Amino acid sequence: MSHLNKKALGTGVAMVALSTFVPNPFLTGDAWAQASASDTMNITAKIVNPLGVSQLTKLNFGTFAVKSAGVLTLQSAAGGSTITKGVIISAGTNGKVALTAPKSATFTLSIPEFAAGVLTLSTAGAGGATSKTIKVVKLLYKATAKMAAYTKTFKSGGNVRTGAVVNSGTIGNVSIGGILNFKANNVPGTYTGTYTLLSTF
Repeated sequence: MSHLNKKALGTGVAMVALSTFVPNPFLTGDAWAQASASDTMNITAKIVNPLGVSQLTKLNFGTFAVKSAGVLTLQSAAGGSTITKGVIISAGTNGKVALTAPKSATFTLSIPEFAAGVLTLSTAGAGGATSKTIKVVKLLYKATAKMAAYTKTFKSGGNVRTGAVVNSGTIGNVSIGGILNFKANNVPGTYTGTYTLLSTF
């Protein structure tokens, strides 16, 4: 073999040997990092108050005359008025309230003023005189539209009533009656008062 051929062969052998020991980056797993990507994800939440209470018609016990201390009752829905120890001059009008709530969700109604006692109505210039005040001792609630059956009595010590449900849409109606006690010495006049109706989950 000529010197030139030996040199060429030697170079060829060296090249083969070199290619044998240098790793091929396309064939080995450690040569490249794993491909990846990322983004920042957003999260949101919103809390609302879906409950509502709106008086549609105020409760009016009507007009009556007093004989002696007695009781006037206005039924909760279309039952009319009855009186003891007095005379009804004109019929009363049931109160009416609209209650907003998610459909089929059970909620509670309460009257905080009844937690401590009864509701007091007074006439102008009461000045603390008992002859110028009358007491509403009970309020009678009865569902009339778009609500599940709900007939409840609110009174002193019984001011919280559960189980109210709007079963059609999100607004149901309740008719309101009540029972008041009057005294023999109540003076003529228009007696007025207020109370709070609270709706909660």
